[in-house]
Amino acid sequence: MFCIFEGMKKILFCLLTLCFVFAKGQNDNYTKAIKLNPKNDTAYYNRGILKYDKKDYKGAIKDYNMVIKLNPNSPKAYLNRGISKFHLNAYKKALKDFNKSIELDNKDANAYCYRGTAMMELRDYKQAIEDFNKAIGLNSKLTAAFHNRGSSKYILKDKTSACIDWEKASELEDIDAFDLINKYCK
Repeated sequence: MFCIFEGMKKILFCLLTLCFVFAKGQNDNYTKAIKLNPKNDTAYYNRGILKYDKKDYKGAIKDYNMVIKLNPNSPKAYLNRGISKFHLNAYKKALKDFNKSIELDNKDANAYCYRGTAMMELRDYKQAIEDFNKAIGLNSKLTAAFHNRGSSKYILKDKTSACIDWEKASELEDIDAFDLINKYCK
């Protein structure tokens, strides 16, 4: 049994190494593409995603800034830049990007969900609920919207509605919502 486990550890290590090398290679490839064509907004966008995935939020923001400079009508660039700012706790700045993303594409449920989450952080729970309602209207399987709408309702003392939202989030396989139901709804 130990030999099998030891072999699995080696395979896992090799796979993780390959993933790291691939991600590093991808980053290098995007950097090379940018050097060849500094107006390649797609390369900046994709490199921004890689930086975000590595939790290099400031680096991701710089790349999304370039995307926006080259293509000011890219709702995804504003959304992703806003998400990066959100992770740096710059909620008001993130909110501006979410607003612009929604202005450019008012059918993106994720943009409303992230804006609602930023509104929660800014303690504007009523506006947050409106954004979560819109997100759910666009995508009825968006777990985070149900979870966060429930949390906003709970904070506003609407326990019954909060529990209904957490129940829906739990049905969509949100483990944290299940814990909230057990803690606050039973």
